[in-house]
Amino acid sequence: MNRKYLVRSFLSIALLLVVVIAWTHFGGKQRELVYVYDESILHDFWIDDSGYVTFNCDITIKNRSNTEMKFTMTADVSKDIGLTKETFAYSF
Repeated sequence: MNRKYLVRSFLSIALLLVVVIAWTHFGGKQRELVYVYDESILHDFWIDDSGYVTFNCDITIKNRSNTEMKFTMTADVSKDIGLTKETFAYSF
């Protein structure tokens, strides 16, 4: 009985260790940069001579890490019917 208890304890600790390592490696990294919708503002948009739609926005991103990061963003504009031909807009 003592041996079964040791094996169960070891397996429980090993499983907990695997879960903690997986969460810190994969789960924590997914939320370092967060787009804050409520603090972002669309000011205006215009269509240039080539037919490109330009949005003038203030986008708020929060960096929850301690490191400087570079990123790219795309916006789902599929609900803006008639304004764009594409489904996604890229930020510059």
